[in-house]
Amino acid sequence: MGKVADDLWASLPLRERLPEYLAIFALGLTTAVVPALAIGLIFDLGFYAAVGYTLLALGLFCLLGGGASGGRYSALGLGAGAGRLKFVYDEDPNVLEDLRHARRPGRNPAAFWMVLAGFAYLGIGLVMANLG
Repeated sequence: MGKVADDLWASLPLRERLPEYLAIFALGLTTAVVPALAIGLIFDLGFYAAVGYTLLALGLFCLLGGGASGGRYSALGLGAGAGRLKFVYDEDPNVLEDLRHARRPGRNPAAFWMVLAGFAYLGIGLVMANLG
């Protein structure tokens, strides 16, 4: 179902996708302040340190989420090939032969940009945690 929409989104040029990626990144930065205030109150941290630690956690989740969706690790956490081999989800039981013939996950620009955002959140979080 969602595959057609993903393909259409991936076929758009970067110039058309980049504003939405930047808006989502900015939204992540601004929403990190709310849990940071709670973390700062609970652990008696300064504002910059609390926001830095929150951004570190957000960056880690972005890296994990982008890597999992980019590698198509959705078959019970085992990856596309291992999940098909162990639980036989599709018609083709010869999964290892499929993998040898380079049947790999296709383009996923959203996962790529999610990983880049994760690195950016980690960098900003480290700077802010050191300031606090």
